[in-house]
Amino acid sequence: MRVYGDRGGSSYGGGYGDAGDFAYTDDDGYAADFGGGYHDDVSDDEGAAYGYRDEAIPEHVLRVLGGAAFYRAYDVVSSGRMHDLSCFVGHGSATTLTALVTGRSGGPDYRVRATLDEDRGRVLDTACSCPAYGRYGSVCKHVIALIMQYNDSPESFDQNAPGGAAGLSSGLAPRGVRTSRALQTFMRKEEQDRRQEAQERQIDLLKQVSALASADDGNARGGRRGVSGASVLDRHMPVGGVSLRPGIGRSPRGSGWLLRLRITVPGRGVSYVVKDIDALLRAIRWQQYVVYGKKLAFTHTMDAFDERSRAIIGLLTRAVDIRNGIEAGRDGYRVRGGHGGEMLLADAETADLLDLYVDSGETVDYAPSDYRVSEMAATVVDGDPDLGLSVERADDNGNDRNGGDGNDDDGDAAAHGYVIRHRLNAEALIVGQGSRFVVVRAASDADGWGLPVFHRCSRRFVDDRRIISLLCNDYESGGLYLGPDDVDMFVRTVLPYVDPIRDDTDDMDRMDDTDRTDDTGRTDDTGGADVAARGRGIPMRLPEELARRKRLPCRIEVYLDRDARGVSCDVKARYGDERYDVFAGVGPHDVMRDRDAERLAVEAVLHYFPRPDGLVARIPESDDDAIYRLLTEGLPVLRDLGDVFATPAFDGLTAVSRPVVRIGLSVRSDLVEISPIADEIDPKDVPALLASYRDRRRYHRLSNGAFVTMRDVNTDAVDGIAADLGIRPEELAAGVTVPAYEAYYLDHEVDDADKDERFRDYVDDLKVIDPRTYVVPPSLADILRPYQAEGFRWLNAVCDKGFGGILADEMGLGKTVQLLSLLVYRRDEFRAVGPSLIVCPASLVYNWAAECARFAPGLSVGVVAGTKAERRRILAAAHGGGAADEHPDVLITSYDLLRRDIAEYDGVECACMVLDEAQYVKNHATKTSKAVRSVHARHRFALTGTPIENRLAELWSLFDFLMPGMFGSYAHFRERFEMPILSGDGKAQARLQAFVGPFILRRRKADVLKDLPEKIENVVTVRLEGEQRRLYAALEQRLRATIDKQKDADFNAGRIQVLAQLTRLRQACCDPRLVYANYGGDLPGDSKGKGTGRGAKAPKSAKLDAIEELALSCRDAGRKMLIFSQFTGYLDLIAERLRHDDIAYDVITGATPKKRRLELVDAFNADDTPVFLISLKAGNTGLNLTGACVVVHADPWWNAAAQNQATDRAHRIGQTQDVNVYQIVAEDTIEERIMNLQRGKTDLASRFVDAASSSGGAMAALTKDDLLALLG
Repeated sequence: MRVYGDRGGSSYGGGYGDAGDFAYTDDDGYAADFGGGYHDDVSDDEGAAYGYRDEAIPEHVLRVLGGAAFYRAYDVVSSGRMHDLSCFVGHGSATTLTALVTGRSGGPDYRVRATLDEDRGRVLDTACSCPAYGRYGSVCKHVIALIMQYNDSPESFDQNAPGGAAGLSSGLAPRGVRTSRALQTFMRKEEQDRRQEAQERQIDLLKQVSALASADDGNARGGRRGVSGASVLDRHMPVGGVSLRPGIGRSPRGSGWLLRLRITVPGRGVSYVVKDIDALLRAIRWQQYVVYGKKLAFTHTMDAFDERSRAIIGLLTRAVDIRNGIEAGRDGYRVRGGHGGEMLLADAETADLLDLYVDSGETVDYAPSDYRVSEMAATVVDGDPDLGLSVERADDNGNDRNGGDGNDDDGDAAAHGYVIRHRLNAEALIVGQGSRFVVVRAASDADGWGLPVFHRCSRRFVDDRRIISLLCNDYESGGLYLGPDDVDMFVRTVLPYVDPIRDDTDDMDRMDDTDRTDDTGRTDDTGGADVAARGRGIPMRLPEELARRKRLPCRIEVYLDRDARGVSCDVKARYGDERYDVFAGVGPHDVMRDRDAERLAVEAVLHYFPRPDGLVARIPESDDDAIYRLLTEGLPVLRDLGDVFATPAFDGLTAVSRPVVRIGLSVRSDLVEISPIADEIDPKDVPALLASYRDRRRYHRLSNGAFVTMRDVNTDAVDGIAADLGIRPEELAAGVTVPAYEAYYLDHEVDDADKDERFRDYVDDLKVIDPRTYVVPPSLADILRPYQAEGFRWLNAVCDKGFGGILADEMGLGKTVQLLSLLVYRRDEFRAVGPSLIVCPASLVYNWAAECARFAPGLSVGVVAGTKAERRRILAAAHGGGAADEHPDVLITSYDLLRRDIAEYDGVECACMVLDEAQYVKNHATKTSKAVRSVHARHRFALTGTPIENRLAELWSLFDFLMPGMFGSYAHFRERFEMPILSGDGKAQARLQAFVGPFILRRRKADVLKDLPEKIENVVTVRLEGEQRRLYAALEQRLRATIDKQKDADFNAGRIQVLAQLTRLRQACCDPRLVYANYGGDLPGDSKGKGTGRGAKAPKSAKLDAIEELALSCRDAGRKMLIFSQFTGYLDLIAERLRHDDIAYDVITGATPKKRRLELVDAFNADDTPVFLISLKAGNTGLNLTGACVVVHADPWWNAAAQNQATDRAHRIGQTQDVNVYQIVAEDTIEERIMNLQRGKTDLASRFVDAASSSGGAMAALTKDDLLALLG
């Protein structure tokens, strides 16, 4: 039943109730009822259950108010049809509840309302829109359900929701000062608990005072009292002096066990019933002083109890905590179990309690479910009980014949049947998580009832509980009768569970063969585990004729072997110690053999073996499919059938379970040998294994006869390396050799254990270079910085290995002098082969010649420039024509002239070919790129500060020049590396780094030039105004309209037109006169070059004004500046403004002759000219302009790397001042968005050459969405 009302107080002095058939009685008259089992029912005044609620309206009021609707209201609450619950608190104690209830017929929701007086527990007003409301003079079930829900879960109501969910607020006044219902409920309960606790403490104190007073009075009258007098009233008991004695009985509900406790002081012979187990646990937790009676009162500390009692307290505390936790999570009330003196334990908890008493010599109290038997003491022992089962011959009346002479034959013995008797009953089974217990007691026809015994039994005993329950019961007095016609069935169905004890076997003989038992019927089997392991059954004494008929279980044994003839299978049927050949069949007189089991074994074996002519089945050695089917399908079947025994020869067929094919590496004759290997497999077998894998075979048989399941073979390592190297898997399976430059990639991919010593030494030669191996030429020893000397040694090591390499030092670190040091060091060696060829941008041809003269005067240099005839003359000398002293050591030419003269290089064998600013050949499809690849050179190097500017394809193009074939075709490179890396594949990135890392030497100025002045980056933002702003906006709007009109399919075709308009936008940001020549009137013209003349003031331009201001401040401060621009026309406009301000300047554009460029650079570094105007493409490489310390980029370019190169014309070795870099950017224009694009793009170069050159993004690669984003 549901319990409503206030919590009652707990009692230490009250009894359990009326006395039953058996009761404990202590000296003070306290009685404990155990009669008829333990009670669950309890009266309402005992106290509130877990889940206590302070009811707004008492239950009895709701019963009267609702009548028959009261019981139907439970269905409304439990069905969940009530929703939108609201609570309105008005003035005084009026509380109005509203809700909606979904009707069962599917119509509109019913609107329910109830107004309550919570202080008086009354219902003031109700309303409901359902048809049943008020029909018979009572409220409907919806109103009652609404109040029940409020009683149960006030927190589920929306407190003071405006308007009300159900629209029934009826104009309530705003809430006053009344406390929220949920908070009020909690506070009331907490206050009541505190009052109850204080009351209990007061009662305990009074009991303590009363006991002490009685003790003092006794002492005064009788002098010193004994142990039963004053000493018992000590506040603290001796350590371990108190014991708890449990009593258990099966719960009348049939689930769980009811526990009662007695508290005893064994040393004083004192014993009291514990009237409230919860109160006992609280007293121990709070260390309260508790008075039980005249002879026992003490402070409940944990150490006052003995060790076993402390374990009981811990077990009960955990049980209470678990129940409290479960109840705390429930909304509503629980149906209560036993009263305070009882606790309901689950089977697992009861088993844990009994574990404390196993073989301890202590007893527990046991209340049998039989109402005729009172509670009694029970021992707890370990091991399965001997139930005293026996089968005895019956006479013609069905009674046992104890007086026979024992000479009856089997037929006479079975003529009248048998009687099955037992000595012990198995009354109850307790199955815990770790232990299992059975309580046994003497059968009803035994002499006396006998004391119960708890046996900790085996799992097998529990599994056999059905047959045990059948055989050990008192349903029929005198035992179970087995008729003669059912003996055969008994042999087939019951005897398999039995461990026979023959009548002619002495008990002591059996004890020698089986587990010994003591006089309690307990065996020595600890936990019963050995019984199950040995296959023992239920001990039963049988007549000889029945014992002989017990069929031993059939155990099939399969013996597998392999020899030169194939795989053999010998099948045996084992019965005890006897074995029979299964293929020999079962004879008609072999009644004790299991024909069905043996027939099943034969059928199973014949699924995988041919039918044998003799006793052994055999699969021929040549029948691979049959043997493989046996290994993969047959073995699991045979193992399910019985025991499988195999020889080492047979086990060798499956020696390799999940082979992993790896790569083995070695070096011979400067080639890397790749061989597939696998653990536990002969290397000679691996190629054939891989061939089977490629052919998608189910299995492969090795040369030693072992089988490998192909789905278990792991070839990931081989497949990945083959794919990266562009080798067909079938080629790699047989072992291949690859060029030595692949060694460094393979070193990264293969474990060290799979590399031979020569391979490791070969790879280490380039990783760690001994400085003593390569000595810097004396002429350069004092010139090269330490990092440059390191670069010199690296170039030589790469050269000796026969590889190519990229010297990718950051711009300004002296790549030129490092390369020249290599040519000087190997001058004699290279002269024997041919000239070294240096290809560079046209603007740097003569700069290279000057550097050679400066750092390598011992090398003869031929500049392949000038007229066609002059170039032919120099190349003819390179062919070997003319005098020996006319043969040049070094040829220097430009990319453009090499392309034109490529036919003249036919037949020229170059010792070393060097590409300076190698990004010029980043597009492998251009004629220039094809031309440099066609030149014959023994060694090839590239010099560039930006190996990657926009795409990874540029890296492939460089290495295709340096070491052709290293990455295979570009399509292969794109598939294996470029696309995965762009998709964020970190493994593909690591593999590419392993490929290229050893062949790229990259240092940054910040790392190696600690003394290099700082480079300070600045962005100068200007605002376009007036006519310039309107012009830009019109051009931007026109371009946006053009892009929007184009379909995606037509976008690529019209890309050139779009890019042309983008260029016009950028020009409008610089100066509108670049777009419209007549903008602002006629422009004054003047000659280009160095100028000092004053012209007319130009029309207003925001960026020109900013550049002019920077130029004036630099001139006044005596600092020199470089101004870079994409547009030569813009350089003209800047020059005009400089002339107007009388600022001298120099100019280099693409039209400036090559020799003139060097002259201008040298002059600028030497004189006091404050400004150098340079077009970005003509002057961003090869020039040394350390005389300037200010760099201005007049218009940002897509490729930040090109701008960085231009900046490093000033920020390089030789610079002594901090370099200030200014980018002039027009606000809220395409220029500002280009800057953001540069910052946002993934920096490919930094991944592979450890540089900070931005990848930016080529204009041609921009998508339609990219362009629209640039337009804002």
